[in-house]
Amino acid sequence: MPYFGEYILKLSVSFSIVCLFYQLVLKRLTFYNWNRFYLLGYTFLCFFIPLIDISGVAQSSNMTVYKTIELIPSIMPVSAISSYVVADVNGTARPATDLLFVLFLTGVMIMVIRFAIQLLSLRRLIRKAALISDEKVKLYQVNSRIIPFAFGRSVFINRYLHETKDIEEIIRHEFVHIRQKHSIDIIWAELLCVFNWYNPFVWWLRNSIKQNLEYLADDKVLQDGIDKKQYQYLLLKVLGDHRFAIVSPFNFSSLKKRIAMMNKMKSTGIHLLKFLFIVPLMAVMIMAFRKDHSALANKAILSVSGITFDGFSKLPIAGVTVRDSITGLQTISDNRGFYTLNVPIEVNMPRLICIRYLKNGYSRELSLNSTANSDNISHHLVVLAGMVTEKDKSKGVRPSIHSIIVKNELITYSYVQKKLQEQIIQNDKEKEIENSIRPIRVIDGIPHAFTESGVAWFSKEEVAVSPECKAWFDGKIMSIEEVNNTVSRFELNSVGAMPKAQAKKILGVDCNVLMLAKDSSIPRDL
Repeated sequence: MPYFGEYILKLSVSFSIVCLFYQLVLKRLTFYNWNRFYLLGYTFLCFFIPLIDISGVAQSSNMTVYKTIELIPSIMPVSAISSYVVADVNGTARPATDLLFVLFLTGVMIMVIRFAIQLLSLRRLIRKAALISDEKVKLYQVNSRIIPFAFGRSVFINRYLHETKDIEEIIRHEFVHIRQKHSIDIIWAELLCVFNWYNPFVWWLRNSIKQNLEYLADDKVLQDGIDKKQYQYLLLKVLGDHRFAIVSPFNFSSLKKRIAMMNKMKSTGIHLLKFLFIVPLMAVMIMAFRKDHSALANKAILSVSGITFDGFSKLPIAGVTVRDSITGLQTISDNRGFYTLNVPIEVNMPRLICIRYLKNGYSRELSLNSTANSDNISHHLVVLAGMVTEKDKSKGVRPSIHSIIVKNELITYSYVQKKLQEQIIQNDKEKEIENSIRPIRVIDGIPHAFTESGVAWFSKEEVAVSPECKAWFDGKIMSIEEVNNTVSRFELNSVGAMPKAQAKKILGVDCNVLMLAKDSSIPRDL
């Protein structure tokens, strides 16, 4: 998951800015409804801000606008995160983002279980509670010591813990939560923490959302005419009882803040302008999140495609990690053994290409080391990687790597598969030659002469001029069959190839002639 880490980082930065702006600028304002919409709206928007990339718009803008945007540094260069790679205990390369994703999912699952337990606890509480009233709002009598709370369309209270005159005001407060649908805010706050459990700013936002809901309810109750001091004393009375986990927090610290906000002078309308300050702040954040394409200005892409196969059975190997050791970029071969990896290279600069092939159970020695530059960006590198197991390696089977530079062609699986079959045939021929003692072999219609370490052959043009071929061996003209029955290639000292025109002039033979010498070099005058 190449961009997961980048998205999480951007998301975390977005939440931190939304949280800090609220805490430093908006929290002390008495515009509770505005604060509610800010907290809900911008926490929702945070999930989409990281997906916005204005780099294309910025580059197509006029120079003044472009220079202005460039003054804001990009905090997320291209591939800044996806290049980091770690190795697991078995030696297989794995990107750090894969491990981050596993850790992220583990945390999410724990938080989902926690949230589910809270909902189940609420359901259990409803089953045990006695329904007192079921009109527009359900009123439940709970026999345990709880702080009165509302959730959904229900109010939960233990009326035996409160005086009769206080119950009406308590229910009035909880009705505000129900009418204004504050349960939506509470569920949203919990979901934020489920998917952002690692971010302390999200937990801070969660508490702020719930605290602001209490400010809203308190403000509405006071607007209905209840005496402020009487209401505050009522809040003090219910302090200390058990509160239900999913509802708004109620402790002495939050109570002090609620009383302070009740006693605070109403904010004047001019302070509403402060809500507009978040707009340029968001704009700066979006510009900072743009991809730093200037880092790619001097880069080109070399496409590396190929097939990973078993060097013994010649069958494709799926799930092989194909990794560029320079950048850490990697991909995985599919069920056909096919893969494509785009490797960045500097423009007009040679670049070492070091591709490693990793899979559990297979030898770790297989790698491709080559050089490339961007003189021809349309070039592709096709790599055929024959991997061997440790067991086959102990039997003498060797890993193989074969690379081909391909120009201006669309590299598909069929194309690479064809190249693989050609290479397998070629390898079989070479293996057959390596194990054979015959000094002369005809390969693809072209006669070849072999020693233990050397080879000589004719070009296709020379074979076209003279399809017939004879051999000169230690001063004698012989047929190919005669030479193969006379001498082993391991006995030869040197070999050569004399085209028809030269053979006719020097040897008086009207065809191509392969030259073989056993105990000495081929004479210079021949």
